[in-house]
Amino acid sequence: MQPLDLRQQITEYLAYLRSERGSSENTVAAYRRDLRQWISASADLSPDGVERYLARLRSERLSDASIARKRASLSSFCRYLVGESALAVNPVALVEGVTRPAFRLPHVLSKTQVARLLNAPSAKTDRGKRDRALMALMYASGLRVSEVATLRAGEVDLGKGFLRVRGKGGKERLVPVSE
Repeated sequence: MQPLDLRQQITEYLAYLRSERGSSENTVAAYRRDLRQWISASADLSPDGVERYLARLRSERLSDASIARKRASLSSFCRYLVGESALAVNPVALVEGVTRPAFRLPHVLSKTQVARLLNAPSAKTDRGKRDRALMALMYASGLRVSEVATLRAGEVDLGKGFLRVRGKGGKERLVPVSE
């Protein structure tokens, strides 16, 4: 397969991610970056070529998590090519992957740090009151900034103490609201 054909296949694959898989623009952009990097470095869809590409990433001292993500992007693209009958087998599946990165617990703020953060906006202005309420909601309910930014009044049920949130991948969930 020629690199020009691969570029076209990547374009079609990214369109497939958007339309059929419902992937977010951030996901599509990440896959686009990873696949462009792969095609400029290698564009070799043999198991040996994939292994050389992964070795090159390791030699560039990328983190295990970054290498695993790039490997997953390439593997997903190859699965798509197999599904489109452009490849007989996914070459990435034939190559041993990097070990899973060690799971690290997130840094937890101290009570003092949380209090400083929540008290940072002024309680004297309407904007400050709004910002305090939003930060308290995010902290107490574990919401992402993007989830709070897209929240609508109709999705809040203070009587029952829940709100409906649309999270990553457009998935909807109910989240308890604290006082």
